[in-house]
Amino acid sequence: AVLEESLSFQSITVNGGWSSGSDFFSDAMLIEDFESGSIPRSWGVTKGQGTWSVGKGDDESFRAFEGEFNAKMTHVSNDGYYDVRLITPIIDLEGRTGTHVTFWYINRKKGKKTDYLRLYYRSDPNSNWVLLKEIKDAHEFWTSEDIDLPNPSAYYQIVFEGADNRGHGIGLDKIRVSADFDGFWGIPLY
Repeated sequence: AVLEESLSFQSITVNGGWSSGSDFFSDAMLIEDFESGSIPRSWGVTKGQGTWSVGKGDDESFRAFEGEFNAKMTHVSNDGYYDVRLITPIIDLEGRTGTHVTFWYINRKKGKKTDYLRLYYRSDPNSNWVLLKEIKDAHEFWTSEDIDLPNPSAYYQIVFEGADNRGHGIGLDKIRVSADFDGFWGIPLY
C-alpha cells in the first residue's frame, strides 16, 4: 500500500521576521522587516547628504510593503548627488549551497528622475565590495528581487546602496538571506 498525504504550508514567523510556505525548505540566516521601527544596531549605515532610516510611509514617502515600517533612503539636501549604504551584519554562509538574498523595494520617479539601487557583497571584511546588481529603472509599486549570492563564506556581508539621482527615494522591506535547506536540526534529508 502507498501512503498518500497532502501537505500544505502556512506562513510562519521566525525570529520576528517572515517566511512563506514556498520558503519552508530553506534556512534563513538573516531576516529583517524593520518592524522594530529603527535600523538594527548590528547593521551599518553611511551618512552624508542623505541617509537610510526606518519609518512609516506617508504621502511623501513609501508605505511599508507589509507591516508598518520599512527602510528608506531619503534626501537631506539638494546640494548634490550622493550614494548612501545600508550594510548587513556579518552573515555566516560557510559551507552553504543555494545562498541568495530576497527583498522588496520601490524607487518611484520624481519627474523624469529615478534613484538607483545597487547591491554589493564581500566574503571577507578586508576584501573589496563586488557589485551584484544595479537597478536603474523606476518601480512605482513594491517589487520583489531574488539574487544568488556567490562565494559563500563565514564573513559574508551585503550592501544596499542608494544612489541619489534626484528621484523620489528608495524603500526596502522584507530582506531575507537564506540557503538550501539541509535537514531538520542538522539531520540530512536523504
